[in-house]
Amino acid sequence: MTTAVKLSELINGNSGQIVVPSGGINFGTATDGTGTVSTNGGILDDYEEGSWTPTWVVATGSITAYSPHTSGFYRKIGDVVYIWGYIGYSSKSGVSNSDILQVGGLPFQSISSGFGQFSNQAGGVHMFAETLWSSNSPQGGRIPNNSSTISLTHSRGSQSFTHVTVASLDTGANHSQAVFYGQYLT
Repeated sequence: MTTAVKLSELINGNSGQIVVPSGGINFGTATDGTGTVSTNGGILDDYEEGSWTPTWVVATGSITAYSPHTSGFYRKIGDVVYIWGYIGYSSKSGVSNSDILQVGGLPFQSISSGFGQFSNQAGGVHMFAETLWSSNSPQGGRIPNNSSTISLTHSRGSQSFTHVTVASLDTGANHSQAVFYGQYLT
């Protein structure tokens, strides 16, 4: 049984902040849109904000991010993580140009069973190239289930996409950069 607590009892006298006991904030009974009552649908049990460091992920070798142009931020509300940030390219070693390019280091692992046609999606991102790419700059990405990476994609037509590969990086003086924002379930 839940006991009601007065708001004044939750205020921390030293900081003036509201401190919620474990279990979260209960907004009362909620329905799922069909009239079915959800037992946990009205409970906010997690909120946090922070930063994370995006990394390049490839199947072979390694790619170094350009640190002055690499940073990530997140906000987690319940089981939804909102991310935004940017990543730059610095150098590569032992990488195949055909390797699929991904961004790793997400602050939380995505859900183990996602959504979509094959239940393998946990979220997505919008992405745009900040500076030069040799070809097929990233325009978006998907976050697979049970993952901490973003698979970068490039539009190929009205309903089709291709993965962005290492060959798309500009390795000249103007390094490739990308800015992104999105969300996923954890």
